[in-house]
Amino acid sequence: MFHIELHNDFWLFVIIFMLHDFEEIITVENWSKKTKHLVKNTNSNLKLLI
Repeated sequence: MFHIELHNDFWLFVIIFMLHDFEEIITVENWSKKTKHLVKNTNSNLKLLI
């Protein structure tokens, strides 16, 4: 059976989490441009960030 040490589990989690965050950082600009009109029409604190 395949066995992963605890410290390897931790680093694997960190790497996967960072990859996921980087993907969101890369795509958020394009998403904000596409949905800017929707965000402007809401009463949300999110529009302060865009």
